[in-house]
Amino acid sequence: MMTVLSLKKSKKSYTVTFKLVDNSSVVFLVSEDIVVEYRLIPGKILEDFAFQSFKKAVDIDDIFQKTKNYALRYPQTLAGMEKYLETRLITTDKIGCVIDKLKENGILNDEIYAQNYVENHFRFHHEGKIKIRFDLRQKGVSETIIDKAIQVITDQAEIAAMKSVFDRKQSTLKNKPLHRGMMLMKEHLVAKGYDRESAEAFVIARAGLFHSSTDELSLIKKDYKRLCKQLGNPTPLDYSQKSKIVRSLMAKGYSYATIKSQIESGPTDD
Repeated sequence: MMTVLSLKKSKKSYTVTFKLVDNSSVVFLVSEDIVVEYRLIPGKILEDFAFQSFKKAVDIDDIFQKTKNYALRYPQTLAGMEKYLETRLITTDKIGCVIDKLKENGILNDEIYAQNYVENHFRFHHEGKIKIRFDLRQKGVSETIIDKAIQVITDQAEIAAMKSVFDRKQSTLKNKPLHRGMMLMKEHLVAKGYDRESAEAFVIARAGLFHSSTDELSLIKKDYKRLCKQLGNPTPLDYSQKSKIVRSLMAKGYSYATIKSQIESGPTDD
C-alpha cells in the first residue's frame, strides 16, 4: 500500500512523491494524464496492484505523450502508428502498450480514420473510389472498414465529382488536338481514381465540350508549318519527310485522316 505524500506541478509535468510501507519515499515525474488517470492527490492510497499499474504507465508515459501529440497533429491508422513507433526503436512490448492506450483514448480508430479520409479525399479533392481504396489499403486499413467507409460515395455523387475534375482540367487542354485532349482527360480521371471504362464513357459523352473541328484545323496548320520549317520547308515533301511529319503529328494526338488532309493541302500563308 502506497500513499501520495505530495503533488507539485513543474511546467507541463508533475512531481509526485509516494510514501512506501517501510516509511521510505519514492519520487516520480509524470504527465497530467497520469495524475488524472490515477487521481493522484495528497493522501491518495494505491494498493500494490494499482501501484504496479502506475509504474508501468510511468514507464511509457514519455513515449505515449510524444506519440499522442504526433497522432493528434498527423492522424494515423493502427498500422501507420506501429511503423512510426518501430522506426523510433521502441520495444515491441512498449509499442503494444502505447497502441492500446491510444485506442482507449479514442486517438487511434481505423473506422473513424477511414471515414475522415473519404470525406477529405472524395468531397474536397474529388478522388475516386479506386484511388481511395488503394491508398487506405496501403495505410493498413482492413477491407471491411474500407467497404463501410466508401459506401457514402454513391454513383450519383461520383459522377458529380468526375464533372468537377473534368471542368477543372478542361481549360488546360484547349490547345491540344481533340483526340489528344480527350485521351489526356481520360487518363487524368483514371489517375484520380475513377474506373477506366466509366472515365472513357464520361469523356466521350462530353466530346463536344472540347474545341471544335475548326479549332482542330487551326492547331494542325500551326504544328504542320513548324515541322515543315524544321525540315527546311522542302517542296514537295519526299516520303521520308512525310513519314516524319505524320509520326510527329500523331504523337501530338491528331487523327491520321486530319494529318493526311493537311499534308495534301500543303502549307498555308496564314
